[in-house]
Amino acid sequence: EASIKVSGNVDWTATASEGASVEPASGKGGLTVTVTVPENTDMENVKEYTVTFKTTAAVETSEYVVKIVQAKAEQLAASTLAEIFEKGVGVYATGELVVMAKASGNVIVSDGTANIMYYKKGNELAPGQVIKFANADVQERNGLLQINSSEYELLDKTVTPEHGTPVEILTDEAVQAWAGEPQYQYIHFEGVMGDDNRTIKCSEWGIYIIATEGFAGKKVCVHGYANGKANESYKTITTTLVSIEAIEGAEPDPEVG
Repeated sequence: EASIKVSGNVDWTATASEGASVEPASGKGGLTVTVTVPENTDMENVKEYTVTFKTTAAVETSEYVVKIVQAKAEQLAASTLAEIFEKGVGVYATGELVVMAKASGNVIVSDGTANIMYYKKGNELAPGQVIKFANADVQERNGLLQINSSEYELLDKTVTPEHGTPVEILTDEAVQAWAGEPQYQYIHFEGVMGDDNRTIKCSEWGIYIIATEGFAGKKVCVHGYANGKANESYKTITTTLVSIEAIEGAEPDPEVG
């Protein structure tokens, strides 16, 4: 909000530019008007608004324009990934992040408080590497927060990723019940690999991973990070793969893929 003090003893009207509002919009004499503008979420550009005052005294009409310049949105540092999920977009990660899993252009990274996806086409990162962002661009995509195309520093060390205890998702009912929170949670899934080498299902519901050859028609055990939730249209949880192996001696349900 911004306040503008009007002086004088004549009738006047006030009109705000698009996106802003002014109250009161008319009056007589000295008053203070309040101009309300939406929050600026743009971290690159300021926003400008105007309020036009018109006064009439006898036969003369005068016009005065007041410009309001709104500052760029402030980008806040977040010391942990958990804080990013609390605050949402408009913050950036500042600590060291371990690469936990990779699938094509995206990787799952963690600082021990939470996991998040980092997407940059063509990145050559591998699980166990440690990276650090100077100014990570956190955006929302398909309902998920992710670090998008930001430049990183690859630190001169590697670690063994500690995935922790996975959430067990072993039935159609469990796939449907998985609500997608917390985002990018580590899961364990078992099902039969389809002919597309990507879709693995219990019966009708399952998970979807990066193309992985050699398992079509086999019952497999999968560990990975869940990126979102299944729905009636796709019936699969997109998952960033950590490991996959055939379950020896397991016979797949003949009705499945």
